[in-house]
Order: sequence, then C-alpha cells, then structure tokens
Amino acid sequence: MEHRRYPTGSIFAERYRIVKQIGAGAMGEVMQVEDILLNNATMALKIVDRRLHDKRLTRLQNEASLASCLRHPNVVSVFDSGRNTSGHAWIAMELVPGKSLNNFIKHEPLSLERALGVILQIASGVRAAHNAGIVHRDLKPHNVLVSPTGEMKVADFGVAKSLDFDLRLTLSGELAGTLCYAAPEQSSRGTADPRMDVYALGIMLYELLSGEVPFYSIAPLLLQRMHREKPMPYIRKTVPGVPLWVEGVIGRCTKKDPSHRYKSMQEVIEVLLINAAPAVTKTLPLHMQGKNWLFLS
Repeated sequence: MEHRRYPTGSIFAERYRIVKQIGAGAMGEVMQVEDILLNNATMALKIVDRRLHDKRLTRLQNEASLASCLRHPNVVSVFDSGRNTSGHAWIAMELVPGKSLNNFIKHEPLSLERALGVILQIASGVRAAHNAGIVHRDLKPHNVLVSPTGEMKVADFGVAKSLDFDLRLTLSGELAGTLCYAAPEQSSRGTADPRMDVYALGIMLYELLSGEVPFYSIAPLLLQRMHREKPMPYIRKTVPGVPLWVEGVIGRCTKKDPSHRYKSMQEVIEVLLINAAPAVTKTLPLHMQGKNWLFLS
C-alpha cells in the first residue's frame, strides 16, 4: 500500500527510494527503502516527523550514534542517520524480514529449550553492546526482531537511554510497555547500568516460559512500585516442569538490588551453557550452532 506522506517510488533525503511502510509507532514510522547510492541496497528507514516533540528526535539520533558502532549477528545494524531538508530525522538500518519476538509469544509460551536458545542469542547481542559501553535500557520482546532463519536481532539501542520516565509519555503508550521490564532503579533517573538489561532479560525469560510478565498494571506508578517491592513470583509454580537452575537464573537476574544480580551478560551466558549447552544450541539456527557462544562478538 502506498503511504500518503512517503509515496512509493519517491526519494527521501536524496538517496532512499521508498518501497513501502513496514511499521509505525510512537517513535515514528519505518519504511522499506532502497539506497540509490549503494546499488539499490534494501534497508529499513526509521523516520520521525519534525512536528513531534524534540525529545523523540533526540532519542532517534541517540539510537543512531550509539548503535552505529555495533556489528553483531544478534543486533540490528545501523548504517547512517541524519535529518533531511524538511527537518525529518531518520536512521537507515538493516532490514530484518519477519516479526518481533512479541508476535511469537503472545499466543503461547515457548518450550524450555527454545526459550533458553532465544535468551542465549539476546544475551549475546546485548553483551556486545555492553562491551562497547552501550546499555539498552528498553530490552523487551517488542524490541527483538526474529529473522526468517531464526536469528534474534536486538533493535532500538539507545532509545531508552534518553528516556527520562516522564509519566506524560504514557499518553503515547511508550512508558507502559517499557515498565513491564524496567529494573526497580531505572525510574530514579540514575546512570545507565548493564545490570538493568540483566534484569529485563530475567523478566523476558519468565515471560517466554509462562506466557505472561510477572508484574503488570495499567497504572505506571503502581507498576514501578511492584518492581521495587513485590517479590518475584516463582516460575516453577506457574510452569512446574522448569528446572530448578532456571528458576535460579530468573531469580538472580531479577534481584531488586542490582549488586545481587549477575554482574554481566557474560555470566548469564556462562550459566546457560554450563547447564544446558547441547539442548539449547540445537534450537539455534543451523549456521549458529557451531559458534563459540562464550566469546561470540
């Protein structure tokens, strides 16, 4: 379908030929494009309207500057960014055919081996970001794209790093989705810490196995309070067949005190491989099964 503001075949920023719209949300629109300066290479182009709040434009540019240095099989690559002559900010990035992880889990939970394989890939991508000094701060299934071959691709690095948890953002729906996975300390406007992503990863593992997030409320302040004060539910009560060591991984990832969590994604990866390497790696895409996940970068 042709988009009314960006017609099929039109040229954006003097180099990107619009093919079609592939997504839209509070942060802007995503178009499939061809880069006419790079032999019509197919890419995804995220565009934020100039009339939107400057805070959103800043987030878009933050994402580009932070993510452009990352090259990892489990991270969506960012190629270029800027603003066109009309004032629209944009990011050109890797086009990942397929849907978000959220689409795959909203109907039913994943098997144990599949869930652990998904978490292993996500942790590997986020580990690479942490090694580059980047904290995601908005890690959730919606921000993980699933390629046709089964690769998990973490997207939107840097967007939430500039997110100040202004409750007015709930009007656009941005905050509510983020808070389901946000560490207790994340609402205090403190310095970004890799252990925030470790917390979100634990919440995601719980959700992949059970089909639901452990804490939920439509009221943002109440949801934040639940993360700060309410005990983490035991996954084995919801899904009895889950091994005790997986319960331990979720529990440690989601400790209220960040000093009690795993110190890094590397530690999480090591625990996954020590306890379930053969079964987990068999669920990965064939081209990824022979990789050394302890040191993949």
